[in-house]
Amino acid sequence: MKHFSSFIILMLFSASTFSQQKSGPPLPQQVSPAGNTYAVIVGISQYENAGIDPLDYAHRDAEVFAEYLKSKPGGAVPGQNIVLLTNEKATEAAIYDALYWLVETCQKDDLVYFYFSGHGDLENVTVSKDGFLLPYNSPRTNYMYNAVRIEDLNKIANTLSARNNGKVILITDACHSGKLAGNDSRGNFLAAEQLRKVKANEIRITSCDIDQLSNEDEGWGEGRGVFSYYFVMGLNGAAERNRDGFITKNEMRLYLDSAFAKDPLLAKKVNKQKAVLRGDDNFRLAAVDTSLAFAVQMVAASRDSEDDAAMAPVPKPPQAYFFEVMEKSKPEDVFDFKELNKLAKAELPFAFIKMLPDNSRESIGLENLNALERQLKESPYALQRFSDKLVVMLSDRGQQIINLYLEGDEAELERRRYYNSNSKGYDVYPSMFAVALKLTRPDDVIYRKLEIKQHYFTGVAARLRIPLTEDPKPLIEAALAAQLKAYALNENTAFVNNELGILYKAKKDFVTAEKYFLRATQIADKWAVPWSNLINLYANTKEYTKGVAAYETALKLQANFQGTYVNAGMLYEKQNNFLYAEELFRKSIKMNTRHYLPFERLGHVYMNTTQYDVADSFFNEADIRKRGYKFLRPDSDGDGVVDAFDQVMSPSICYVDRADAIMSGAIGYFVIAMDLYTRKQLGEAEEMFKMAISLDKSNPLAFHYLGKIMYSQRRYKEADIFLNFAVKYFLEPDELKHYVDSVSKKIPESKSKHCIVINFENAWYGRIDNYYFLAGLYKRWNHFAEAEQAYRTYISMNPESVEGYNLLWNMLESIGRFPDAEQVILSYAAINKTLGDKELNAFNKRMISRYPEDGNMYYKAGLFLYHLAANAPDSYSDDRIKAVDDPDINQVKTEQEAGRFVDMIDNSKDETGLLSLTENIAYAENIEYPRTEGIAYFLKADSLLQQDINALADINYKAADLYVWLGVPEKASPYYKRSVDLQPENAGTRLKLIDTYVTTYYFKGALEQLDSLNNRREINFDKQLLLAKFCIHFGRYTDAEPLLKEAQQIHPYKIPETTDLLGRMHFMSNNPKLAIPYYQQYLTLRPNDHLTMYSIASLYARIGNQGEAFKWLEMAMSKGFRYGWVLKFDATWNNYRKLGKWAELQRKFPSKKYTG
Repeated sequence: MKHFSSFIILMLFSASTFSQQKSGPPLPQQVSPAGNTYAVIVGISQYENAGIDPLDYAHRDAEVFAEYLKSKPGGAVPGQNIVLLTNEKATEAAIYDALYWLVETCQKDDLVYFYFSGHGDLENVTVSKDGFLLPYNSPRTNYMYNAVRIEDLNKIANTLSARNNGKVILITDACHSGKLAGNDSRGNFLAAEQLRKVKANEIRITSCDIDQLSNEDEGWGEGRGVFSYYFVMGLNGAAERNRDGFITKNEMRLYLDSAFAKDPLLAKKVNKQKAVLRGDDNFRLAAVDTSLAFAVQMVAASRDSEDDAAMAPVPKPPQAYFFEVMEKSKPEDVFDFKELNKLAKAELPFAFIKMLPDNSRESIGLENLNALERQLKESPYALQRFSDKLVVMLSDRGQQIINLYLEGDEAELERRRYYNSNSKGYDVYPSMFAVALKLTRPDDVIYRKLEIKQHYFTGVAARLRIPLTEDPKPLIEAALAAQLKAYALNENTAFVNNELGILYKAKKDFVTAEKYFLRATQIADKWAVPWSNLINLYANTKEYTKGVAAYETALKLQANFQGTYVNAGMLYEKQNNFLYAEELFRKSIKMNTRHYLPFERLGHVYMNTTQYDVADSFFNEADIRKRGYKFLRPDSDGDGVVDAFDQVMSPSICYVDRADAIMSGAIGYFVIAMDLYTRKQLGEAEEMFKMAISLDKSNPLAFHYLGKIMYSQRRYKEADIFLNFAVKYFLEPDELKHYVDSVSKKIPESKSKHCIVINFENAWYGRIDNYYFLAGLYKRWNHFAEAEQAYRTYISMNPESVEGYNLLWNMLESIGRFPDAEQVILSYAAINKTLGDKELNAFNKRMISRYPEDGNMYYKAGLFLYHLAANAPDSYSDDRIKAVDDPDINQVKTEQEAGRFVDMIDNSKDETGLLSLTENIAYAENIEYPRTEGIAYFLKADSLLQQDINALADINYKAADLYVWLGVPEKASPYYKRSVDLQPENAGTRLKLIDTYVTTYYFKGALEQLDSLNNRREINFDKQLLLAKFCIHFGRYTDAEPLLKEAQQIHPYKIPETTDLLGRMHFMSNNPKLAIPYYQQYLTLRPNDHLTMYSIASLYARIGNQGEAFKWLEMAMSKGFRYGWVLKFDATWNNYRKLGKWAELQRKFPSKKYTG
């Protein structure tokens, strides 16, 4: 397996590791005659966050390196000098704690290793170019203050080399593949590059060069990274060239270059790899015993040193019992942090012990607790380490809460809702982090991280108390002050930016709120919550197009977040689209019935649609859920968290006296016209709009509404004129405000003046609306070129929304421009692959309905579904065997999709009968059966495309693949066979045919194809072994032997499979004396294989060697051979069954019992 952005970092500071050796031949001193060795070794294969791709062998690389250090060749480093952190132990706080342990512990000439194996990445490049090592509990985005910063690592390395006079080496096994926040491989490579910066007394080594990928595979050391595998082998002696007893940096470089170049497994990898070493060529990395063979020394050091005292287990310290028990509990459930925060730093460690509940004390043990307290009183060092580990525990808990929030975890979001505010669950965290800060030194990097968390949780706790207070303003200000303190410490924390957005929205400072919400989306680009909050913000600012775009993004990031549906419902309700609003509020209630807001808003929806009885019941349900909380105003916020920052959704009815309006000039006539327009008195409304235009020839609103009236009455020529003037005179909100301020100064004072201005401002619409209506006008008027231009302008203004694309591709299809229509769908698919794929599938169906005898149409449709299924092999769970059992699979059912052209203009009208911006677009159906439908298309194409041999070969090949993916390989075989017949030179198809024959037990056909591959000299290694096996089972021993001999010659290793088959060949051809050595050789590779032991026993029985026969039979049975039926029916043992030894073995090793 290859991987992106995984690091192995090794820092060495110092001197002689071999002063710590046990007895044995003395080795040359490594760097200096004095000093101790310390190591922090980190390996992470599995991450807490499912969004970070797991690795296979990172933890094993770390464990092997720790074993090396404990061995004699590695310096016999004492166990207490090594901190090994793998997987869930390797949290951010634990790694930083270990790093500062190195800084505090290391003296001049000490040797220190820091080894990290796991993922690394860059923060989102739009925010920061810092590189990070990802600890176990890192979120998949927003690494700042949530991961180990490479800059911090470099500073620590520089401190140890410069201040502590140590020797420093950083070794990086970098660039492992995975979907991380750096977005592309370049970001990951740059993170690795930051680890190569060399200063004096430092050596830095990376496993691969820039733009290369690092490889790992089970073929290296039964599961290792190739770099780690050869690096440790080199340290054990393989890199030693001049026999002086030392391995220098230059010798290691030469060895790694050679090993990588010669490695046959690496040669097969797509991604090539070359280690990069920087620093002093003569720096000594290791000392070796030149009298031993290097490979043997490595094996002995890593596997055969059980009697070596250096490898003996280290007794568990008293602290370990305490923290093992605490891993099973949440700190806030065990300790009273408000009481702890009252104590001085020196009292805190002992207070933690005293606060342990009885069940925890029992688990730890009284003796261990007493030993712990004695140790803390007697040893300042032990006291400091215990305090440091308490900080790690508290920091990890805070990070866990933040990570859950960043991932949109429903349980964590639930804790933050108003109806859980009584629990005071978040009030504990400010005190918890205050305690952690007391225990932490201010110069520790983690101190700043703890400060950020303390301020953040202080602000969140204050905000969550708002529903319990009469006056929310003090709490809003207190929360804001806390978050601003967190922000001042670091601007690049997404959760702080999002919280600031919520608070500024509460203060009605929408511009500032938007800035922080957008900042949060940049930092954590996979987090749905800030996008959900933006939906509500844009609803408040009437920026509906932005709101829809935010809704689509939030939905794509997290489809099950209730807040998104509440906010989107508010967005559509503000636009008087009660149909969509009702649907969205209903969806939110289905997800969570405890939140009052969707019930209350549905009450308004039903009230505004005259469904008063239903409205009343929903208002009542909302009231039940609000009881005991202080919501002073109806909720229009809908942030999905705590809805206490709200104003009335719709403005109060603002009455205008007609006489006052007429006296107010153009703006007054417009207000009168809008009142008539909304009451569908379109004739009178037209007169008033025209009067407004006569008084103000560049009126920014009147032309738009006049154009809509003309359109509704099919007066296309006039509509064209007015809508184009609407485009010309359109004003953005700030421009409109300036216009209104200017005009209102000329309006005479009256009791209606304020309402006239308000009603005029409320009629504003988005610029994009004009192009939307113009496109619809031109389409209906058959001005298709102008319609296309308007649609494309609409799309450019809102490129992430499907509406414009949908309208355009449907229009292009309606006029026969099918390639252009497909290009529009492809353009949208590049933005939204899920919806785009569905639309492309529907388009293909429509094209088939138009050209039902064109085989290329079916071929194209099949190819699309084939690639869709290939790229998502674990998806479409319903599309399995049951689908293909349908006898009508060959019938392509396109009738229901045929001619599905959505005339968007005619289907959705606003209150005037005009096309509205909130129309119901008919999206394509979900793709549920890509394999089944793909087969049907390919079979139809096969029947129509009789002349194109290459196309037919490909069609049959892909149809066969789809059958395999459906789980019915027996149906695949005929299509692979036809593809082979059509294109016999395609060895790849023949290989798949063989696989299906083997899977379906059609060995005759498989053997024929294997022979064909062999005769054509196109057989690969695996299939050569399979052919040899089949030949043996067929009795073609003379054919099998040369195949196996050649396999042995071409493969770089002695692999068990070849040896086993050679033994089997002689076993089956009744050559026991030739078979036994091969089987014994096999056991050196697979020493516990009881089946092979039984074969050896059987062979000895054949030749009458009773002693060896029983010896091997007993070995086989002791290792697990308990197959009584085999022993009963194997004729080899007919002369042995009456012997006492046979009966003894039967008693000693009872046969396997079967149920049923």
